Amino acid sequence: QRLVKLGTVPGRRPRHRARAEAFAAAIEADRARFAHEQGVA
Repeated sequence: QRLVKLGTVPGRRPRHRARAEAFAAAIEADRARFAHEQGVA
């Protein structure tokens, strides 16, 4: 029963969750920039 995402378990490595969120944010920014460049090109 692994419905909980990694890093969401209380009291269990909050650092991993922060890193995952930062990684997701970076991916979102990169995707947005790529879409913008594609729109400009």
